[in-house]
Amino acid sequence: LGWYVAQYDGEIAAVDAEVWKLLDALDGSAVRDRTLVLITTDHGESLGEHGYYFDHGENLFDPSMRIPLLVAGPGIEAGRRTDVLATTLDLLPTVLDAVKVSYPPDLAGESLLPALRGGRRPDRARLHGQNDRNLLGAWDRRFKIVATPADGGARYALYDRESDPGETRDVSSAQGARARAERQDLELFRDRIDVQVAKTR
Repeated sequence: LGWYVAQYDGEIAAVDAEVWKLLDALDGSAVRDRTLVLITTDHGESLGEHGYYFDHGENLFDPSMRIPLLVAGPGIEAGRRTDVLATTLDLLPTVLDAVKVSYPPDLAGESLLPALRGGRRPDRARLHGQNDRNLLGAWDRRFKIVATPADGGARYALYDRESDPGETRDVSSAQGARARAERQDLELFRDRIDVQVAKTR
């Protein structure tokens, strides 16, 4: 396991070195002060967490879902960190906002520029997600609920990430009221997704 994790770390280091070359070239260019740079990824990678090795897409746990997002550009203070909940759906509205191009109000996601400039927008309390295995999840800063397809419906598990950052213990029984509210929210999200899929088809 250690050897494989080291290989993965080496892969990340190699990519970092190439990205650094690009940023170094930008730093010496005439467009440096008017360029927006976003560095992120589409997913994380499981390296043994929850018995899932060297892959992604099988679950909605943080090793796959919680990813870095670095942004630099005009009006963005270097070193600023924000705790707003962001999603990759926010990337397009952020770029369009930065170049002052209007976009439809129903576009998925929201510009992160206000947060990057010290504000509180987007001020969402939670995020929702779905993967290609039809797992659904919703989470805020503390709780995450995950719905897994099962015979006759779905199986739900609730995780308290404050006391259990590894998301290993289902607390649905101990947090009955919270689990019911989270499940209702997730079912509403599922209904919205079904409508969107039907509309897209």
